[in-house]
Amino acid sequence: MQKIKDRIFLGIVAGMLGSIPGRLLNKLEFELGLTDSRYEQLAASLFVTKNDAHKHRGKAVGKIANGILANGVGIAATYTLSATGRDFYLLKGVGITSMAWLGIYGLSAQANVRKSKKPSAALLSYLDHVLFGAATAALVAMLGDDSLFPEQKIKREEREETIAALQQDYNYIIQTDPCYDKEKAGSIFGREDYTSSIH
Repeated sequence: MQKIKDRIFLGIVAGMLGSIPGRLLNKLEFELGLTDSRYEQLAASLFVTKNDAHKHRGKAVGKIANGILANGVGIAATYTLSATGRDFYLLKGVGITSMAWLGIYGLSAQANVRKSKKPSAALLSYLDHVLFGAATAALVAMLGDDSLFPEQKIKREEREETIAALQQDYNYIIQTDPCYDKEKAGSIFGREDYTSSIH
């Protein structure tokens, strides 16, 4: 499978896809009566009146705002994993969305957005964001090209340094040891024309 090499594009793709499980879970929670908050309505309430948030235009604004948030989380996850590596990627993703969750609820409080009357709504919302972060980070780790992550860069650099060191040692031996079997050395390295180039 072709991996994504551009960090911004990778973040957008991972964020949009990673937000789907959390949104579906929130929809299920709403239908079961466990929460009275939908993310589209909460996001729309930041930009339109409470009455308009339930209308088609208000819902459209909410979807756009949620999409932008998902893109931002995906890009943040991409740059975090690109800088620190893919180890513990689930924990890193959850950490990013946990901070986003705190920011969203803090911003909602400052904007006087209607608070949920359900005691469990805030906890369920956090669980939705945990799922969002884990899914997004997993997609970044899976869809991102290996060259984006430091552990692969280190391995490649170490391999190149090892090859260069071996070549230097080999050249030193054949230049300083007149009894060295150059024909045998050429066959070992798989280069039949190598012995002719060193005479």
